Formats: sequence, C-alpha cells, structure tokens
Amino acid sequence: MRYGLGAHWGRGAGVFSLAPGRPGGYRCRAMTDSEPTALRRPGGRRGFLRLMEQHRLGRAVAIGLLAASAALLLRWAGALDRAELAAHDWAARRTAPGGRSDLVEIVDFDEPSVQCYEEVFGPWGQWPRDVHADLVKAIAAGHPKVIAVDLLFAGGGESGADRDLAEACRTAGNVVLACSLNPAPSGQPGATGRPELPAADAERLSLGAAPPGQAMQGATWPFPGLLAACRAVGSIQLEADQDATARSVSPAVAYGGRLWPSMSTAAASAYLGARPALGNGRLSLGGVEFPLGPDGRRLLRWYGPGTGPEPLRRYRSTSAAWVLEGARRPEEWPARARMFEGRIVLIGCSAAGGFDFRRTPMGLEPGHFIHAAAIENLVRGDSLRRAGPGWSALAALGAALAGALAFAAGSARRAALIGSGASLLLAGACAGTGLLLFGRFGLWIDLAAPLAALGLALAGSLLAGYLVEGRQARVMRRGMARFLSPEVLHDIAGDLEDLRPGMGRKREITVMFCDARGFTGLSERLAPEAAVEVLDAYLGAMSDCILAHGGTLSKYIGDGIMAFWNAPADCPDHPARAARAALAMIRAQEGIKERLRAAGRPAFDIGVGLHVGEAIVGTVGSEQRLDYTAIGDTVNLASRVEGLTKDFRVRICVTGDFAGRAGHGRFEFRELGRVQVKGRSAGVEILELAAERPAAGQEERK
Repeated sequence: MRYGLGAHWGRGAGVFSLAPGRPGGYRCRAMTDSEPTALRRPGGRRGFLRLMEQHRLGRAVAIGLLAASAALLLRWAGALDRAELAAHDWAARRTAPGGRSDLVEIVDFDEPSVQCYEEVFGPWGQWPRDVHADLVKAIAAGHPKVIAVDLLFAGGGESGADRDLAEACRTAGNVVLACSLNPAPSGQPGATGRPELPAADAERLSLGAAPPGQAMQGATWPFPGLLAACRAVGSIQLEADQDATARSVSPAVAYGGRLWPSMSTAAASAYLGARPALGNGRLSLGGVEFPLGPDGRRLLRWYGPGTGPEPLRRYRSTSAAWVLEGARRPEEWPARARMFEGRIVLIGCSAAGGFDFRRTPMGLEPGHFIHAAAIENLVRGDSLRRAGPGWSALAALGAALAGALAFAAGSARRAALIGSGASLLLAGACAGTGLLLFGRFGLWIDLAAPLAALGLALAGSLLAGYLVEGRQARVMRRGMARFLSPEVLHDIAGDLEDLRPGMGRKREITVMFCDARGFTGLSERLAPEAAVEVLDAYLGAMSDCILAHGGTLSKYIGDGIMAFWNAPADCPDHPARAARAALAMIRAQEGIKERLRAAGRPAFDIGVGLHVGEAIVGTVGSEQRLDYTAIGDTVNLASRVEGLTKDFRVRICVTGDFAGRAGHGRFEFRELGRVQVKGRSAGVEILELAAERPAAGQEERK
C-alpha cells in the first residue's frame, strides 16, 4: 500500500478544528495501489468552465471561429465600411511613391491669377473667353501632346471671344473639353434630356452605344462651335464614397443611348492614340485592362499629394497668370513653353471661387488633381483592384484562429503574455501584408475585418482565460496559501500550470515527516479545549519553521506533519534547507515544552524523519478543498524513517542518501546502523542529524 496524499499509515487519524488563523481541518487518507495518482474532479454547475479548461486547443479554435464570424457579420452589415475606407487611405498614403510626375502638368487658375484678372474682367465665370483662348494658344506653343480643360464653356458661341476660343482649340488639335452629365437636368444652358448634338459629333466623341441600364438624365455641353473644334470631350463628374471622399472614377457614363468617356478616359485615350472599350466589368485601353468595381467605377492609384509644399507635390502647378504674361513676350516664351512638350497639360481652377475642392486619401484637393491621378493611372497602365469577399473571410478566419491559438500555450499568465504579443505581431503582419499587396501588386485587401477578428479573438481569449484559467488560478492560489510560504507562493504566482488538479510531475524532493510523541495519551488527560490549544501551538510552531526554510506544507495528519522541499518552486539546496528546518523544529519544540511545564501541563517531544528521492508531486482535490502532495516510495520511506526515531531514541533520523546530499561538511551526523525496511530488499543506512556546523556552512557560503 502506498501513502495517498501523504497520509502516515498506521497512525491515529482524526479530524481536528484549529483555532482561527491556522490552516484548515486535518485529515488522514490512504490510497491503494489500484487508485489513480490524482483524484478526478466531479462534474457540477461549473462543468462547462472545467471542460473549457481541460481542452485549451478546442477552446482556442472555438474562440477563433466565433471572433471571425462576428467580424464578418459586422463587415457584411456595413459596420466596418468606414474603418476599411480609412485603412485604404492609410495604405494609399504609405505606398504613394512620391516624386514629380513627368507626364501631367497643371496650369492652374489659382487665387493670384483670379485676383489679377478680376480687377479687369470682373468675377470668375464672367470673363471673356478670349482669355482662355490666349491660354490655349500659349500652352500649344510648347507642343504638349494633350491639353485637357477642366472648365465648362456652356452657352454662347456667337461672340468674337467665343470664336477665338474655338479657333484656338481647332488650331491646337489636341484639346479635350469638359462636359457635365448629371442624374437630372441641371438647369444650366445646354442641359437637355437627350444629346442635342449633331450625329457626326455624337459618333466622333462618344464610345458607342450604351448598354441597358441606368443613364444620366441631364447634360451640359460646350457650345456647338467649340464642340466641333475639340479633339475629345470628357465628363468631369467625380463620385464620392459614403465618407465624402473620392477614391474612384467612372470611366464612362451613359446618356442618350450612348457611352460618354470621363475626362481621364478621354485625355488618356488622346495621349495613347487608342480607343477605349468597356465590357465584362473592365476598361480596356492601350492593351491594358483595368478592373471595375460592382458600381462600375475604377479605383485610383495615388502617387503623392497634389497640394501642399511645392517640393512634395506630385504635379507641377503653373499659375495661369504666369503663362498668360509669359506668352506676351514672344522672344522668351517658346523656350519657357518647352516645359509642356510631349506632356498632358491639365487646365483647372483652384481659386476659392471655383468651388472644386474634393476630399481624397491625400487630403483636400482641387478636382483637377483627381483627374490628373486618373489620367496617369491609365497612361502608365497602373491599376488597383479590390479583393473579393472570399479573401476577406479567409483573412479574418486565419487572423482570428492564429490569434486565439497563440493563447493555447503555457500557463494562464504566460499564455496571456504570449497571446497578446502574438496578436500585436499578427496585426503588424496583416498591415504589412496589406501594404505589400497594395503597393507592389495593386491589390486592396480588407484590413478592417481581419484586424477586427483579431481584436475580438484577443478580447475573447483574455476573457476566457480570466473566467476559466484565471478562476482556477485564484482557487489554487487560495488553496496553495495553506501549504506554501508567501515568498514561495510569490515566486510561482505567475506559473500555476503544474499545480492544477490532475496535473502531476516526477521530480526529486526532500520529504519530512514529523510526529508528536505521546500526544495521544496526553490529550486523553486534558480537556478537549486544552488539547486543541496545545495542538494548535505545536502545529503552528512546526509549520512556521518549515515555511521559513522554503518548505511546502503538505498536510497535518492528526498530530503529525508532512512537508517537502523542491516543489513547486525549484530549490537546488533542498536537503540542506530541510535539515535546517528540522533542527529549528527541535529548538522550537524545546520552547513549547518549557511553556507547558511552566503552565503545569505535561510536555511531549517530537520525532522527525528525512529522506531525499524522486516522487510524483501534484495537486488533488476539488474547488472546496485542494491538497498539494507527493506520492511514491520516497514518501513511504521518509514516513518509516520518522518511525525509527522511537526505536533509536533520537529526535531526527535521516537516510544515508539524505546525509550525502545535505553534506557531511555542513552538518553533524551520527551513524545508527542499517535497517531492513518493508518493501526493500536491501537495508537502508540510518543516521541521526545532530547539529549544523556553522564554520563549515559559512565557508561554503563564501
């Protein structure tokens, strides 16, 4: 028979209640060879929490699946749309290459230009069109490949200034004019419900017949003479997402049964000399296909800000007033105009009166900067596409499962640290992967859903750890406080994994048994209250000595004590600590004896047995009662060695193995002989521990 839970078999067993402030009740329990080494915890109202505690991998998978499902539900409900758009803007800014564009030049009616000409011609919008004619002539002198005009010239056409503008455009031969196509008639001059254009112009300027579907209901065209003189016409409408930010453009719009190109499509087509084609959710231009979204719009790649400090601007912006003034110096202007040679020149207005500022991922910018980025995308064949919902679901599932599984390793505290750190690394990996795909491959993958899934997995894992393992840790910490000194409990407070009920491990320990000699007879001569008082004083003093030397108090067995060293906290010098604790217990008992004699009560002595060896150490019991104990032959032998103190009439008996490990140079031992112990074929060497050698101990510590 083995000693289950460290009980001392063959001794009187009883249940005692100690005075308040002392450890709980004492009990004796024997375990047969057929019994398991750890008690099974019975089911109960917390069975689910216990099941989740025992199956940490399954718990992590469940948390990951729930987190991913919740994140995808939020995404499909639209709750993550704004966060995803913000993630797109962040990626657009981070991956923008920057640098000056060698393709698009801006000629801008900026605030100084407008203020300069308002003194002569009045408010913006009322200027004579020969001003714009002069501007087109001056730009054309630099031989640009395309001149795109982001200004509407609706109505009129009869004045000499209008004819001058039309003639300037005809002479340049590469001017793309702006039109406005609206969901409803705009009420502006030239707005109609159908294209009031000559058949030849409609055929020349449109992209062909429009497919069935929603079409624009109103249009504002350049006046007829100007329309006939232009190379192409493009719609300047800019759509915005739900947060009023422009991130995409429509390559063409339907009106009057025909498809009409946008400003960017018309300008890029004129530059490349290729006719665009739409079909199967794609725009084809110059041998390159650009994917379109479900709304028929083309996502834009951004190269850098269009406004801000001049060195940081993507597009060089030249003041229209500077161009007009320079053109008046024919001897100097041709050399200056070479800046436009072979490029696309985009004319726009950024003055306050133009009311053309739009919000973009790069900030608040005039609309013609959006057209510039859209044109450059098409000419360079630089497209951006958004990954489908399947990729978003896969990314969310992978992030949530990876984050939750990171919490499945180690103890509760270690799992929380590892899991939290892994979640941060996974978040960084998600963001880094998103940036890489966005910048290098033109693929916009959702970041909000995976990061939300990862955050939910992190929160769920921490909550589950608190409810399941944290609860168990708190229960065990309260229970272990009965067995361990505060210092030892503090050392292992962050790693209670091996102390869970049902978890045991084999390790070398020093085991001590202590028994009160003659206490049973003494208790029969005392009143029950006096017997408990004496027992309380004795057990308290012995426990203090054990805990003070780093021992683990396993249990009280009637008037006996079982303790061990080197578990749960590692203690390399555990035999020496146990020896000092035994000597301290003898000294403490002498003090108890003196107090008993002074009180006129009979005194009693103690016997202590020590042995070192391997044993199975673990926690057994239930939430209401936990025992941290050792099981094995080492425990049995230590108990029998303690019983030999009576036969040899000494206070402390130890084995030869213990004496060798504790060190003959540190302590004084006296040989008692070899004893045949039940269950062992060979005899066991028994010695008496007499005292510690202070000088030898000091030399060793030095």
